[in-house]
Amino acid sequence: MSHMAPNSETFLSAADQDALIGLERFRAENFSIEEIRSAADRATYLRYLESHYQRLGFMSEWVLPSADSRQFFVRFKNEMAGLFRLTSVTGDSIFHDLVPGCRDAGCRLLELNNVLLGEQFRSGPALGLILYRSACEAHASGYDFVVGLTRVQVLRFMVDFGVVPAEHPPLSAMGKDHLLDFVTYFDTKGESSI
Repeated sequence: MSHMAPNSETFLSAADQDALIGLERFRAENFSIEEIRSAADRATYLRYLESHYQRLGFMSEWVLPSADSRQFFVRFKNEMAGLFRLTSVTGDSIFHDLVPGCRDAGCRLLELNNVLLGEQFRSGPALGLILYRSACEAHASGYDFVVGLTRVQVLRFMVDFGVVPAEHPPLSAMGKDHLLDFVTYFDTKGESSI
């Protein structure tokens, strides 16, 4: 896998986007997921995160990775296609309140956050690969659930890959009334869930 940082604030150049014509972007074998380990890659991750969230108007400390977060790049043929992070949920959280049975059971939760995909990859297998990798990481580390806050506009795509929305009124987690979020979860306790 390539560890080259992208050169611009877009996921692929115009020339590379032209190369995506056809079915190549729908073939899972063209994608890879790599955990970010170098300081340079972490800086690239933060640059992309800030660029996209500032443009949408909700960049805040809340969306930044914590010291115990693990960040990942999603690559399409070794070019940047997206990114995401995984963070252990500690202490009291809305996830423990809204994922059925978690409050009383003391569930271990792994949060999937900062899922950003280049526009040309949003209708292909990339989201499914992110969700699968997250579930495998959670299962291997003894977490009971992968959880996240999912924007209403992308909720149906998450559900298509087996993620369950918790039953609750929409949340405005970012403090903006037009950004409605739902807590979502996926059971990773048993072998059969992976």
